[in-house]
Amino acid sequence: MAGGWYIRPAGPGTRPRPRADAPPRRRAWASFANALDPLRSDRPAYPICISGPTGAGKTAVSRFAVRELRRETAVNTAHVDCLRTRSRAAILEEALVDAGLKTRSSPKADAASSYLAQMEDADSPIVLTLDEAEHIEDEHLPHVLFEADGVTPLFVVHEYERFAARLDAATSSRLRTGPHIELSRYSQSELVDILQARVDAGDLSGITDGTLELIADTAAGNAREAISILREAYLEESRGTSESRRR
Repeated sequence: MAGGWYIRPAGPGTRPRPRADAPPRRRAWASFANALDPLRSDRPAYPICISGPTGAGKTAVSRFAVRELRRETAVNTAHVDCLRTRSRAAILEEALVDAGLKTRSSPKADAASSYLAQMEDADSPIVLTLDEAEHIEDEHLPHVLFEADGVTPLFVVHEYERFAARLDAATSSRLRTGPHIELSRYSQSELVDILQARVDAGDLSGITDGTLELIADTAAGNAREAISILREAYLEESRGTSESRRR
């Protein structure tokens, strides 16, 4: 547990603490990194799907793995939130903009095809993360991306089987040829580690280990909820400290 991503504080009986730059859910991150390995050798990668409940770290894992790949290679990367951007043309346009690849505007009637062509014409392949992918309006878009040259789609979803069932048989089969990384809710100790890293990085004085454990229990495995509670706890502590000083 006290490997390169951990710091062991001085003093007896202290538990190792995660570094602020440690990857989220290291085992899942390692699986994700392995799935992206072909791109490190200029070879195409299979489509990747990561699934799990809200607050399980899906977006954090995918962002970390893609960021590390970007540091090591010349691939282009884009991240699109499909809860907010749902149509085929809008998703492809946002992907181009996020990757810095949009070179021209397109007539509305032919926008999606034009945006896809711009992706395929890029000098380097693109890794396209579709977050909240179950909200994509066009159920044929995954098939289009599978057939596109130089595009590796990463799907971030809550329920893998439900997402796969939306696709036609051939596209679903193609999805299943690629890696599926499934996340469960965080354990209490994992949440405490996440919160401790936030405390250390932000110098949140006044937040004790007991407070972190209570927050982790309350959040019930949801990291997003735990971080929100931590923020509120720190603000409450700060307000109390300020009032004491004024008295």
